[in-house]
Amino acid sequence: MRSIIKDPQYRALKDPKDRKAAFEKYAVEVRLQEKDRAKERIEKLRKDFATMLRSHPEIKHYTRWKTARPIIEGETIFRSARDDDERRQLFEDYIIELKKANVEREVTTRKAAMDELIEILRGLDLEPYTRWSEAQGIIQSNQRFQGDQKFKSLSKSDMLTAFENHIKTLEKTFNDARQQQKNQKSRRERQNRDRFLGLLHELKANNKIRAGSKWSKIHPLIVADERYQAMLGQPGSTPLDLFWDMVEEEERALRSTRNDVLDVLDVSISYRVLNVLANLSKDKRFEIQQKTTFEEFLALMQNDRRTANIDRDALSLIFERVSFLKVFLNVYSR
Repeated sequence: MRSIIKDPQYRALKDPKDRKAAFEKYAVEVRLQEKDRAKERIEKLRKDFATMLRSHPEIKHYTRWKTARPIIEGETIFRSARDDDERRQLFEDYIIELKKANVEREVTTRKAAMDELIEILRGLDLEPYTRWSEAQGIIQSNQRFQGDQKFKSLSKSDMLTAFENHIKTLEKTFNDARQQQKNQKSRRERQNRDRFLGLLHELKANNKIRAGSKWSKIHPLIVADERYQAMLGQPGSTPLDLFWDMVEEEERALRSTRNDVLDVLDVSISYRVLNVLANLSKDKRFEIQQKTTFEEFLALMQNDRRTANIDRDALSLIFERVSFLKVFLNVYSR
């Protein structure tokens, strides 16, 4: 008020409260303007200061203020700062930017080095079981590795990590290939078994394989067949195993037929054994003797409705076995 009370414009506002409010509003605006001017000044000074510092390549991201001050104190921009504290703050801001740029550059260089190291590893003749002690020397002796400075940004840990990841990839590729080969081998072996079973079924359909068949009789028939030869040496069921499985199936199928035949003959193995051991009288019904012919046996079977439709070959096999049993019982009874 002492400064403006005599100014004619002071009385433009009649109310003292309005004069005070106008003054406070003006003071706020002046302070804002001063603040903006100070901000503009410091921003311009920071840019000029940074430009000045960049003109001194000897100043690095690790340079300290006490080292840099003698280098730049003769610069015009250096003297434009208010005091040494402001100069030091501007220097520290610049160093922070240098450190940030250096970190980003190192990250970029390290990533590029890692990517190229991976390419080098892919080009090396490494096996899934190669040890790091062996691979380290191979990598370091690589001309591409030796001739590029960016690989110096990689630590031994970085190189080891890249190597381990590469080995894992090789192991996965190796295991996948081995599993695929195993699956192909299993599929091929299964196909070989299926084709050989087809061969056995053909022989069965042609009445070459039936109950009581012998491998010694079948082997000459199939020895030159490629379906048999493909089975040789492969793991799992052998051709002989598959042959005996089929014969066993035929034996099971023959059992019910044999039981019908025995019912017609009124012959039971257990009954006949007990009959001999107990020295019982012989059954008065039809009994197979050593002189009984197959034609007589066949005629008897064909005259009974239970056995009339039985295959002639099956009856022939049953006749042979019953005849053998009869001879056995006669010898045993003596």
